[in-house]
This record gives sequence, structure tokens and C-alpha cells, in this order.
Amino acid sequence: MESQFSAGPWFQQPDNPLVVRDAHDLGIAVMITDSITEDQAILNGRLVAAAPDLLAACERAMQVLDSIPAIADAHGFGETKKENCIICQLLDAIDKAKGGE
Repeated sequence: MESQFSAGPWFQQPDNPLVVRDAHDLGIAVMITDSITEDQAILNGRLVAAAPDLLAACERAMQVLDSIPAIADAHGFGETKKENCIICQLLDAIDKAKGGE
């Protein structure tokens, strides 16, 4: 059984942008500033808050790219080196977001 993420959208708490909350106002993450500046932590919080939207966009992009025969065929036959293959990059990002390695 695949675990589910907390429902999006996620957002930075308006009065404390170091805290990211979900659609039910439950805490998702707190950015720690021990080894980075507060500005970096706030930017990291933006990235965390965008995670559900970014994952959905990656999944949709994969659907679109997979529907284009020339792209899907090139990927399937390994004609592109993995580090330059947008499909590989999307699949890796989706896998990482869903708990893969």
C-alpha cells in the first residue's frame, strides 16, 4: 500500500514563513536555521510548500511527454543519455518524491 501525502495545497505560515502547513492547517515542516541563514530557510520553506504542486506538474508532464510517440520511442530505446533525458529526470524526481531512491 502506497502512503499518501498530506493534502495540498501546502503553504508557508503567514506570520512565520519557517513553518509549512497543509490544507487542514496541520504542520508539515519547520525550517531549521542552525547551519543556514534565515533567508535560505525561508526559500527552502517555499520549495517544501510547492512540493505537492511540483509533483503534480511532473506527473502531468510525464503524461504529456509519454503521449508524444517520437519522445516516448526515443526514451524507450535509450537514444538519449540518462543525464540529458527529460523523461529520466522526471521519472527520477517522481520516484524520489514518492519514496523511491
